[in-house]
Amino acid sequence: MIGTVAMEQLVSLCERSYPRHNLEGHLLPVVRIAEMLAKRHGADEGIVVPGAYLHDIGRVKFDYLKVIGINHDLSGYHYSRFFLKRIGVSPELAESISRTVLTHSGDCAHAPSNIEEEIVMNADAVSHFTEYLYLLSIRYSNNGLNLRAAKDWVLKKLEKSYTTKLTLPGVTEFVEDFYDRAKKELSPDSGFVLLSDRI
Repeated sequence: MIGTVAMEQLVSLCERSYPRHNLEGHLLPVVRIAEMLAKRHGADEGIVVPGAYLHDIGRVKFDYLKVIGINHDLSGYHYSRFFLKRIGVSPELAESISRTVLTHSGDCAHAPSNIEEEIVMNADAVSHFTEYLYLLSIRYSNNGLNLRAAKDWVLKKLEKSYTTKLTLPGVTEFVEDFYDRAKKELSPDSGFVLLSDRI
């Protein structure tokens, strides 16, 4: 456990760093899902909860590094270790928490090696399904895509999450209804398109 004061500093960092829509549309759902999964699987919440808060810190602070091949998992891992040590977390615990950041994307190069890392990865994936309309709105408004391209991007993200990140028992079954609904609503045949996308 990182302690109350350190946890308050960590939450404050996230509240200051994340845009409000990202905080409410993705980060807080991931934290809630991670807490639930940690309880269900008897995992160390003192690693899982801080890891869930920090899992995308590399994206919100260092996303510009992706142009030189440093993804948000790696930048977030290094930043998390630095930040956690700075607020008084032991090097061992800082490493354990930061490893959940490094492994949360289901990348083969940095696969989860324990239940805490697996939980943060699964929580991130589950949130993609439960909050898929949030993903669509962000991709459409922030990335200059037309609605068709944004819908395609979300469907590809959901497919990747479904095939690579849902590894805990019962999680795949939990997201099935969300995934089915997303595929219907985001398919090219759905009525959920803008007039400008039809022209």
